[in-house]
Amino acid sequence: MVDAAEELGLSERVAGAVDGGVELDMWAAVYAQVLEGDNPVADFTGSTALRPYMEALGEPSTEATQFEQKYREMIATAYPKQSDGNTIFNLKRFFVVTTKPL
Repeated sequence: MVDAAEELGLSERVAGAVDGGVELDMWAAVYAQVLEGDNPVADFTGSTALRPYMEALGEPSTEATQFEQKYREMIATAYPKQSDGNTIFNLKRFFVVTTKPL
């Protein structure tokens, strides 16, 4: 569609249909978190990423307890301690900002 509009000289007239009239900026960043503790990544994500799962399982419940134990086990394996005893957790963040000219 963009190519057809360009070939017919209609790009400016259809520009709003193509971009919705907004400017979009997107970027990603990775923050290396140095964490301490026995299972620091599980602790770090426990009140955020894990919370919806625990609520869906009806915490407190046997299923929620089993799920959390399995999650903590898998996270400890995926994020082992370094030789200095710390654990590195690469926290990925995605940012999106849209602006619309007045």
